[in-house]
Amino acid sequence: MKSRQDLPNRFASFCYTCLCLVGGIVIALLALASFVVCSHLITAAEHSVYIRNGAWFLGCFLLGILLLILLQKPLLQIKSRTLFLLLCVVFFAAALYLNLRIPDILRDDALHVNEQARLFHKGIYDGLKKSDYLYAFPYQLGMVTWENFLLYFSDSNRLIFITNAIFVLLLNYFQWRIYRNLFSVPETEDLLGEKYAILLGFAFLPLLYFTRFAYGSIPGLMLAEGGVHFMLCYVRRHRVYLAVVSVLFFTLSYIIKLNYLI
Repeated sequence: MKSRQDLPNRFASFCYTCLCLVGGIVIALLALASFVVCSHLITAAEHSVYIRNGAWFLGCFLLGILLLILLQKPLLQIKSRTLFLLLCVVFFAAALYLNLRIPDILRDDALHVNEQARLFHKGIYDGLKKSDYLYAFPYQLGMVTWENFLLYFSDSNRLIFITNAIFVLLLNYFQWRIYRNLFSVPETEDLLGEKYAILLGFAFLPLLYFTRFAYGSIPGLMLAEGGVHFMLCYVRRHRVYLAVVSVLFFTLSYIIKLNYLI
């Protein structure tokens, strides 16, 4: 009788093991493809280019792994909160220097969105008319509304870049907290893994340069990660307000950038 009662639990455990196994195989194959087979680049002509990774790529990858191993001892000596705040200061200083030194010129779709936001700010809504930009691409309204809001504080596009830098700090914060939630780290403890998560969140220069991309990707990603963070908080604490905040973040992420519906 007891064996029959345990049957659903055994079946659930079996399904969970199968899912983990299949997921692990898929991730391993994707990792193999990204490191061994090719890199995916987008040229100025917006064509896909596939280049086989050479020995230099493998060498750089192994060097990066070695560097992370060597950083283990220093990371053990610093608190996670201190590490995060230190990297926030360094990143934001670099972002300010970059965005205040380079002209605030926009191009292509980002320029079209900005132009519509400036028209909205003046009370001109012609972009919504048939055959105009927002009529053809209504999903840009979220970004137009956001940039219209920023125009109340500054007429310069630099404010978009600076807010992007702030959003990067927030999304890295959410990444850190997601790690702690996933691994149920007590508030009084620091783990080496979360310090690596913080470090890798700030480690890549493309994220710094991406603050110049005024097309909603950074705000949308920050809101999406915030949604995941509050969802995990709800799963752990079962507080209804956390679920509401999670849904709100996901909804705003979708409104700002349609891609985050994924």
